[in-house]
Amino acid sequence: MSKTITAIAVLRLLQDTGIGLNAAVWPYLPSDWELGNNFEGVRFRHLLSHTSGMTGVFSDALTDEEAKLAVVLGAAPGAAPAYRNINFTLFRYIIPKLWAAAELPHAHADNNVAASFFYAVYIIERIFSQMGGAIGENASTSPLEPIPTRYYPSAGATQGMDFPNFAPLAGAAGWFMTARELAAIMAFLTYTENLIDDPTRTVMDAFRLGWREPGFYQGAFGDYLGQGGFIRWTNNGVQGRVRAAVMKFGVQVEAALVANSEISGLSGSAGNILVSAYDAAWS
Repeated sequence: MSKTITAIAVLRLLQDTGIGLNAAVWPYLPSDWELGNNFEGVRFRHLLSHTSGMTGVFSDALTDEEAKLAVVLGAAPGAAPAYRNINFTLFRYIIPKLWAAAELPHAHADNNVAASFFYAVYIIERIFSQMGGAIGENASTSPLEPIPTRYYPSAGATQGMDFPNFAPLAGAAGWFMTARELAAIMAFLTYTENLIDDPTRTVMDAFRLGWREPGFYQGAFGDYLGQGGFIRWTNNGVQGRVRAAVMKFGVQVEAALVANSEISGLSGSAGNILVSAYDAAWS
């Protein structure tokens, strides 16, 4: 779901700056990064729809080092959709520079720490703040919960763990939020213009910007818009997992699901659970 949140932020910035989806992304990356073959042809729409053709070696890329190397290895813009973290990890650097272009000159991405900071600040100040208090103060890439939720390898496990600070890895993953907060994002995105305007939302849904590729959440009543994912982390022999998904069903029904452990059945997919629950509700 972090990818959907990131996509909303990017689309809001493009809306505010007048920069189009067909604009090149490379000017908004750190200035000292080397661009590989064909990377100059990568556009915002390619990253947002996983059609950049960046190498599958970095399908799960979240770190600064992986992002920089993935850019060096080049791309094949316009390739068939291939779901890869790297497409949204790059927005950790891009969002601060877009914000600088919009109105905040000192926001930048040349320093990795600054990029992570301004990425999160933009989303909190310019996206979450537009939701009438629906997002709590603990929604963050580096939460300060005094008693955080623990994460478990399975529903029956007795020993859980805390996930680490994800601020340096944010973009494709890393937001700590509740299911209620995710549902609020879906509602504000769908029924208001607080986050992005109607024309931008229409483009987002039509071209699946920030959503899974066509057919991924195919149900009995159509091809549903959704985003799902999981994080698996191990520390001192203890493993924690989280499974989550958000979905739009097209009949004024949206849903969010978060599980702080692995899910058994339906391939462990929170998204598949939402699809099955929606389809079953009509039987």
